[in-house]
Amino acid sequence: IIREEVNMDKEYESQLKAFGDEQIQLIKIDQNKKRQQERQEATNSTISSIMSSVEGRRWAFDFLDMCRVNTAPIIPGKPDMTAFYCGVQAVGHELLKSIMVAVPELYHVMIQEEAARRSYLNRLRET
Repeated sequence: IIREEVNMDKEYESQLKAFGDEQIQLIKIDQNKKRQQERQEATNSTISSIMSSVEGRRWAFDFLDMCRVNTAPIIPGKPDMTAFYCGVQAVGHELLKSIMVAVPELYHVMIQEEAARRSYLNRLRET
C-alpha cells in the first residue's frame, strides 16, 4: 500500500509539474504578446508623428522612393545589384507597411501632396 501511495504521489507530482509548466508557457506567451503589442503601439505612434506634418510626409515619400518601393528592383545582367535592390526594397516595404497600419489615410495625403509638388515643379520648368 505504501508503495502504491508513493507511486501515486510521484504521478500526482509529475501531473502538477506538467500543469505548472503549461501555465508558465501560457504566461510567457501572454507576456510576449503584450510586449509585441506595446512595440506595435510605439511604432504606430512614431509613424503617426512623422506622417502628421508635411515635412514628415515628404521625408517618408522620399524614403519610399529611394527604396524603390514603386519600381522593379531588377537590374538585368547584374544579379548582385538586383539582390542589393531587393534588400533595399524590403526595407521600404516595411516602412510602407508601418504607414498603412498606423495612418493609412495620411498615406493618401502624402501621395496627393507629392503629385501637387511635382505638378508645380513641372509648371515652373515649362516657364
